[in-house]
Amino acid sequence: MRLGLATHDAWTLGAWLGEEPRPGPVGGRRPRLPVAPSWAVFALAVGLFVGLVAADVVVFGKHTAAEVVRVDRDEEDCTVAWDGGVERASVDCDAGALRAGDRTAVVALPWPFLGEAVDTGVTPRVVAVLGGVPGLLGLGGALVVNALLCARRVRLARRAGPVALPHVVADGEADEEEWPALGDDLRYASLAAAARHADRHRPGPRVTPPRRGPGRTSVAPWAWVAATVLGTAAWYPLAFSGSAVLDDHFHLGHWRFPLFGTVGIVCLARIGWVVTDRVPLCGPVLRAARTGDGKDAWQPMRYVRLCRDPGEMVLVLFRPEGGDVTAPRYLQPISRSRGTGRRTVGGPAPVGEALVRDTGAGPLICEIDGVRYLPGDRATEATSDPARTRDELRDLAENHLRPIGPAR
Repeated sequence: MRLGLATHDAWTLGAWLGEEPRPGPVGGRRPRLPVAPSWAVFALAVGLFVGLVAADVVVFGKHTAAEVVRVDRDEEDCTVAWDGGVERASVDCDAGALRAGDRTAVVALPWPFLGEAVDTGVTPRVVAVLGGVPGLLGLGGALVVNALLCARRVRLARRAGPVALPHVVADGEADEEEWPALGDDLRYASLAAAARHADRHRPGPRVTPPRRGPGRTSVAPWAWVAATVLGTAAWYPLAFSGSAVLDDHFHLGHWRFPLFGTVGIVCLARIGWVVTDRVPLCGPVLRAARTGDGKDAWQPMRYVRLCRDPGEMVLVLFRPEGGDVTAPRYLQPISRSRGTGRRTVGGPAPVGEALVRDTGAGPLICEIDGVRYLPGDRATEATSDPARTRDELRDLAENHLRPIGPAR
């Protein structure tokens, strides 16, 4: 095949073709979603809050025709009275067109500003500016500025010159070159010792083989789908804001609607993002979990099981060869499951061997002792971000790490 490519595309294609295929499963890296600048998010939040306050005034305020009592032509405002003259307030008005005794439309504000009113001419335009300008600014920052910054990074990368082809190294040298600052305490031997030590001495429920779901999975597929798609902490503030809106525990009156309504909208947006992000994982994971044994589909690897909290486990996967100084290749969280014993959590042994299958969507499925552990999230390729992987491994192993001593 003969391809006619631009120069920068040829550099990229040459780098891809020069890469050496890696053994074992290749976990699909999670695509980086565009992240809006913080000032854009703040501007959108300000616009949303102003809009909710305006909606609260329009819906719960009292629309009435008030009588003009006094006109102040210097300040461009009028004193109006309504409810038979019982309620009075100062509002903005067209001082040149109104006189005492005329009637003008106002909106009496709800709690906590009872006794106050706003006009229906000047104030709506001011509110539209106060809410619309930050909203448009935030929307523009989220949709336009990101694209411009991305285009600028592309231009700078093109000016930097050709991309250097990666140096192909042998398997025995790969760990040393990919992990120059890893340290012996984060290789297979030390992590395995940390996992065994934590399994014996960590407080909390013990880890036992899981109660199998239908088939060979660690949990029932329907329960895994529900926990994966709806598994976010945003449900708690959403329930709290919903109860605060329905029952005024804090005695905020009508102002509870814009205040807790904003919290509820943010929580719903977070839940929607999680659902949109995780729904595409369900099909590939369940299909891979139901697939029978295959020589090419399942790759043997060594693993070390580390726990952050009871039931929250991560499998650190290593190549089957390389000995005790092998560096980790993947970090795969596994879903929570119930153990076979009383007051236990389900999980594999601290150290062992697993058959690993790539789902093609990011997560890896690990089969250990005949049980296929469904993933709790996407797998992390250790060499893609060594600094982050090193911090995560230290956080998981905590103080159970033991340095590798001299061979005896």
